Amino acid sequence: MAGGHAIPGLEPAEPRAPESAERVERLRGRFPGRWEAALAQARLTPSPDLALAGMERWADAAGRLPPEDDLLEALALLCGASS
Repeated sequence: MAGGHAIPGLEPAEPRAPESAERVERLRGRFPGRWEAALAQARLTPSPDLALAGMERWADAAGRLPPEDDLLEALALLCGASS
């Protein structure tokens, strides 16, 4: 969601888990054109760490991150709100 948070009242947050930094680096290496958008969307979820883990699992299975911003947002929200 451009310019706002996908969940009203929930402040954007940085991933905090130690493994999240490694996930970001792997996403950066595999998807140089999409990793920043993925990280930005992860920050807008209830759990940025879960979002990154889920998006990485999805990318492993699909071989890519969603190319459309709205689908990337939906994936991040799904992953960041559910284990």
